Amino acid sequence: MLVSYGASLSGQPPLWVAKDYGLFDKAGLDVDLKLINSTAATASLQSGETQVATVGGTETVNLSASGGDVVVIAVLSPVFPYKLEVVPSIKTPADLRGKKVSFGSGAGSVDTAMRLTLQSVGLNPDKDVQVIHDSGGGVPARLAAVQHGDVEATLISPPETLIAEKAGLHPLLDATKSGATANDALLVKREWLNANRPVAQRFINAVLQGVALFKSNRADAEAVLTKYQKLQGQENLDAAYDFFANEVIPAVPDPKPEQFTGIVQAASAVHPEVAKVDLAKILDPSLVRTAASAS
Repeated sequence: MLVSYGASLSGQPPLWVAKDYGLFDKAGLDVDLKLINSTAATASLQSGETQVATVGGTETVNLSASGGDVVVIAVLSPVFPYKLEVVPSIKTPADLRGKKVSFGSGAGSVDTAMRLTLQSVGLNPDKDVQVIHDSGGGVPARLAAVQHGDVEATLISPPETLIAEKAGLHPLLDATKSGATANDALLVKREWLNANRPVAQRFINAVLQGVALFKSNRADAEAVLTKYQKLQGQENLDAAYDFFANEVIPAVPDPKPEQFTGIVQAASAVHPEVAKVDLAKILDPSLVRTAASAS
């Protein structure tokens, strides 16, 4: 089976661990991992190229709202894995008023994360700041934009936060504290799940073993971070590991409605049809709960 993962670090490590340390093999699964960004990953899932896609919650509800019959079987990152890095002149959230703020490409999870993070401190993202969208490029593009003065605040994850802070920026807000959210969801087509539930269960069993190994074994975890994220330097590895193992990736990654309610609210402001998405229909926590009870 072919499983896609995203370019950002976030909730991906348990998949990498499960692949590289033979956990999928032990479950009797021939799993190939393929790097595909969230937007393209939904198209690959719909076409049948991939059987499991790692996508953001925003992409998930957008796909469901547009008619995609999909099911979330796990949420590997139930928080936004970012820090809001700002220029030195911004000392408090109130100082963000009128400032140029990066909302990423405006079509996915970064936009949603910024909106909900600003709302968590009483700011209206559409009125209180200057919304700046880019043409894509992920974290490197957002980091470059703030370093070059194109924006004054952006969301960045460790270890890129180290680069930002060495350049004079400082963290103003911790997006992991802005509320539960499905930043990285494991998504399947309902048709595939109905026909392959035992396979899906073995897949999730191996993923939970990957979660446990990632959180408990720093050496093996940092080895996969080096391989898949090309992280170099112990300082960068430690910053990434400590943040994602301790603050982002949960021990039991079951999908919950509250991880999507804020996303639906934010996304429906752009795509009103998202408000009609039935979360009870698209979430299936049973595979994760069965795996967790057996561990």
